[in-house]
Amino acid sequence: MKIQDFHPHLDQFVLEIQYPFGQLYFDRCGQTIIDIERLDIGWYPSSDRNVTGKLDNPEKNMQVQFSNEGSVFVIEKPDNSQFNYLLEDINKTWKILRANFGLEVYNSLVCKFHFLRPTNSWEESEKLLKKSQLNIVVPQQLIDDGYELSIREIVGIFNKNEIEYRLQIHGVTRAKAIDPRGLLKTPARKMSRNQKNYMYEKLKQFHNYNANPMYGIFLNIECTMLQPKALNLNDFIQEQYSIANEQFLPILEKL
Repeated sequence: MKIQDFHPHLDQFVLEIQYPFGQLYFDRCGQTIIDIERLDIGWYPSSDRNVTGKLDNPEKNMQVQFSNEGSVFVIEKPDNSQFNYLLEDINKTWKILRANFGLEVYNSLVCKFHFLRPTNSWEESEKLLKKSQLNIVVPQQLIDDGYELSIREIVGIFNKNEIEYRLQIHGVTRAKAIDPRGLLKTPARKMSRNQKNYMYEKLKQFHNYNANPMYGIFLNIECTMLQPKALNLNDFIQEQYSIANEQFLPILEKL
């Protein structure tokens, strides 16, 4: 199949929960990592240079990272048919974080949907972006003076029903590769059984490595609720996912 036959797809999903009173993280980070690992749904502790708790789920392409200020869940290339199943894992993990850190007040709840429309080249991406319904207008004076717009990056912020929607659409060049920094550097003979399982799951992903650049157009949709009074993650994510697909994704699909 040629790249131009590909349709836009959800390349990454991110959930961010920010909170003002997460100081119990400093007392309970280690126990929280153990509690999440004991869920037995594929989480493994991951090394990190930052002072944060972090676990990977290589089988499901998921990550969770947390600190005294917030928690972030990431799903790489989620399959639509398995999205609800993955949300269940997020809910189970969040229940432990919320209980262990005694969280009741929140600064913000944010969903980020990163849609990708592959192209054959950077030039093709820019050519398609000229047709975007969400776009910029070049002043005629600049055109008359010989200026030519070579790169488009369009950003718009909208508000509806106490939710802020930040849209960004732009061309992208990247390499499809597995980041090796997440691998544990401990010799295998010194690893626990779970550490070995984690390493093996990460190594399985290396068959997907491809050093050739990949071109495309990204549509990033960021849905933010400030000071939420109650946190129902599943309802919020499902509602925003529907809005992203029905209201905003057509901007990318019509290119």
